[in-house]
Amino acid sequence: MKRNVDRYFSGFIKKKVEKKNGKGHKTVLEYHGEYYKHHLSDEEWKKLKRFYPVSALICLAAWIAALASDLGGSLPKYVTVPGLCIIFPIYYFVFGSVRNIFAKREMIVRDYRSSVVRIRWGALLTCILAALTFVCDLVNLLARRGHEVYEYFTALALLLCAAASLAAYIREQRTKYVVKLPPEEEGLL
Repeated sequence: MKRNVDRYFSGFIKKKVEKKNGKGHKTVLEYHGEYYKHHLSDEEWKKLKRFYPVSALICLAAWIAALASDLGGSLPKYVTVPGLCIIFPIYYFVFGSVRNIFAKREMIVRDYRSSVVRIRWGALLTCILAALTFVCDLVNLLARRGHEVYEYFTALALLLCAAASLAAYIREQRTKYVVKLPPEEEGLL
């Protein structure tokens, strides 16, 4: 099993370079691994860089609104437990979206994993947990009689969270990335 340090520095090679003053050597890291590249136009790429953070923030705001609508604690555990667990994939989704803002068109493996893979898995898990919590909240609303208006707000906020994360997941699946070999290996094939 690889350690996290090995995964983080995969594709990098240590190289000794002479210092500028000519006295001694220093060790630098050069990247010789694979690159991930997409074939989007500049305009589509800019739209995508705005779409993911907005979608992630909509999920986060909808999750906060869903929790805030039940401050009295009247929801049963089968609704609150998955509702509280949504925060983990939402934060994963948010962090991946922020990393994607600063990503280049050609990404090294480390950047691809910290942006694209985080967006993909964060959006998918957020959608699944939000949909599960939505269904549990509907079961709770149907099982009890005499509803307050704010109880429907929780279900609508969870539905908005699931829809925003599903839209981001579908958009990410439609963006195709091509693995490009390092320049020195391209000539060998």
